[in-house]
Amino acid sequence: MQLRRTFVAMFIALLFATAADAESFQETMEKAKSGDAEAQGQLGLIYQDGRGVPQDFVQAHAWFNVAGARGNVDAAISRDELAKHMTPEQSARAQQPADRKS
Repeated sequence: MQLRRTFVAMFIALLFATAADAESFQETMEKAKSGDAEAQGQLGLIYQDGRGVPQDFVQAHAWFNVAGARGNVDAAISRDELAKHMTPEQSARAQQPADRKS
């Protein structure tokens, strides 16, 4: 019985954590789209690591690139490190303007 209660408590905690992560992601995305270089760098990390979203090096690189262009030095460094692990095709896609990405 104690094991069941523990499992239920963990499940409920996971649900709340997932909802909080989704809300946090939306807030970060809104800030990033409004030009916040710190939020743009955070999105790069989120996509690079696949935290709450599918891992996507192209999206990560693109967000690091935008943040780096706005003066976020850490994001520029992360972009350059990530590029070492990307295929040439992924790198080319990451350089496309956002409105042309699919």
